Amino acid sequence: DNMTREDEVKFQVSDPDLIEQRAKDLGCVLESETEQVDRYFDYPSFVLSRHLHGLRIREFHGAPQSCDFKVLFYFPERPNDPWYVDENVSDFPVSRECLVSIFKRLGISNRSIGEELDPIELEKVLLGEKLVEAFRITKTRRKYACPEGMQILFDYVKELGSFVELEGSHCQAYLSSLGLPEDGRLKRWGYTSLLLESKGIFNQGNFKPQFERSHMWNVLPDEVTLYNAIKGGIVDPSQRRSQPHLQTF
Repeated sequence: DNMTREDEVKFQVSDPDLIEQRAKDLGCVLESETEQVDRYFDYPSFVLSRHLHGLRIREFHGAPQSCDFKVLFYFPERPNDPWYVDENVSDFPVSRECLVSIFKRLGISNRSIGEELDPIELEKVLLGEKLVEAFRITKTRRKYACPEGMQILFDYVKELGSFVELEGSHCQAYLSSLGLPEDGRLKRWGYTSLLLESKGIFNQGNFKPQFERSHMWNVLPDEVTLYNAIKGGIVDPSQRRSQPHLQTF
């Protein structure tokens, strides 16, 4: 479990203002404040979410920025690090090539896509393929730069509450200074999973045994070639912007 590493820990908190003041007392300085909305598109049955696929339009401060498609894969051949998040990110305008590659993985054949799509055009295409805006992750983030190269992120997520994330090589020392309980750290789940679980759509605890029983249970029929390419090392992970942990999923 990568969340046992000392360079990244996250907590859900009920008193973020108190912890933020403690961070300031430690010499942390507010670096940025961002407002982010992730609009997730799925079929009404939530088949993509249930198979650990995410298709989203990301907005910063009310302005659409990118179209992201990400999938969680599992490779038992790497027992020490079997999780693999394959992520495809395209800033607007989204190219036809990018959207066609995503649609191919979903088994969609659409020959009427323009060369470049702005957010309105992209949403029109998605809705035309029977996808709907299934849910949103609305987040305000305050990022602090701290001594010893540490970073502290204060997130407020609509429908979920407040979270504190520590990043750096001195997390353990900061836990006691901030008053965060050692046994209160969240497991390796991102806000998408937490929100879907809260809505009763998704159960975090269900899919790990599924992967152990059948490691390709969530691979869509048109993704088998890609899955095997990644497994064989043909696809360069650094070029696919993949991450070896689940915190963002």
